[in-house]
Amino acid sequence: MKRIFMPVLALAIVLAFAGCVTKSSALDYTPGTYSARAVGYDGYVTVEVTVDENGGVSVTADAPYETDFIGGMAVTILTENFMETKSEELDIISGATVTSEAFIRALKEALEQARNN
Repeated sequence: MKRIFMPVLALAIVLAFAGCVTKSSALDYTPGTYSARAVGYDGYVTVEVTVDENGGVSVTADAPYETDFIGGMAVTILTENFMETKSEELDIISGATVTSEAFIRALKEALEQARNN
């Protein structure tokens, strides 16, 4: 099992950092904390976006019902990827498609709230 898992995990990490298409300007956001959630594989994935007074954007996510080594790892990778790129256009993590899609939907919804306030 370890022989299969490690290459799959390595591939997932590479795909997560493979490139993002668009960047949003932090100036487009209203300072505050915004939260959204979407249904993942085994429960809700919650994403919280915080915009500070200087336009800095940070993201935290919680997926307590997802498996640690699949969905949980995907949420961690996607959070790190967003923090590095500040892009909403994130690649799906192979093997954790449903969780990845839930994270991305919740992230986009939270960012939309930040734009509209």
